[in-house]
Amino acid sequence: CGGPAKRETDTMDTFMCSSWYFLRYLNPRDDKAPWEQATAWYWAPVDHYIGGAEHAVMHLMYARFFYKVLNDAGMVPKDEPFTRLFNQGFVLGENHEKMSKSRGNVIGIDETADRYGVDALRLFEMSAGPPGTDYPWSTTGIAGATRALNRIWRLTLRHAEALRRPPKAGAASSNGSADAELRYGVHSKIKQVTEEIGDRMHMNTCVSAIMTLLNDLEAYAASHDDASASPAFVEGLRTLLLILAPFAPHIAEELWERMGQVRSIHLEAWPAYDEAALSRTVIPFVIQVNGKHRGTIEAAPGSSEDAVFEKARAVATVNAQLDGKTIRKRIFVPDRLLNIVVG
Repeated sequence: CGGPAKRETDTMDTFMCSSWYFLRYLNPRDDKAPWEQATAWYWAPVDHYIGGAEHAVMHLMYARFFYKVLNDAGMVPKDEPFTRLFNQGFVLGENHEKMSKSRGNVIGIDETADRYGVDALRLFEMSAGPPGTDYPWSTTGIAGATRALNRIWRLTLRHAEALRRPPKAGAASSNGSADAELRYGVHSKIKQVTEEIGDRMHMNTCVSAIMTLLNDLEAYAASHDDASASPAFVEGLRTLLLILAPFAPHIAEELWERMGQVRSIHLEAWPAYDEAALSRTVIPFVIQVNGKHRGTIEAAPGSSEDAVFEKARAVATVNAQLDGKTIRKRIFVPDRLLNIVVG
């Protein structure tokens, strides 16, 4: 260069570092070695790697190459760097196009969090669709998430005193089949969320299950003046907060503390579903006449259309709609509903 110069030593490609950065997390403060071998044998390979599909032909390819070389050198266990790989989707603009400043469709995360709260933002993003697919941003959707959290807030505080009492083992039924049906809903949702969040990563169906449980608890409270005295209802409310915690951690923590709990909800054991609660001897069947709800009966799971129809005729509000009329047809949904069409 014809003058004083300094040799540039940082000439290696950036992939030389980004291809094995996840291994550096094993011993980030070690200044003598990239990682400790014993630590690598305990933690590596990565259990679950989440990243965009656009990295498949560059970063991930180089990461596999480097890891295999390190494995050949006896520095890491196994032959592959990642046990499980998941490619997340994009949040698109409301016009269904990829967000960009040039298109003017960028949603400000900080502004959104300030307006709706971080929990509402999280709940909307996880309920909008499967995490592996693209979906458009929806202001209506995040407003709906806010309303759902407000419903949980009101329901929980309304029964705060009951939740301060220690839970009773087995949640013995005080309202007969209504409690048994509620426990079925509670434990089926525990099972669903446990499987979806762990095995399938279908966060959207987890949020849907939480909303269904909320509906069940609100309906139970509306039809039972003594809801707070029901162990099944109290168990359901506790479960609602526990399975909500990963999705809306701040409001779940706040409500948990207001229930008199000293220990953080995020340190509590994940609820386990009770197989006995998932086994039902009777289930509710909705009875409609010409599409309008006229009553509910209880019958054994798998009951035939004729058996449900005979029980439905014994319900006064149903029989009054059938009296003197001709039954044109019956629409039967097994284990759910019977709609009697008359004319």
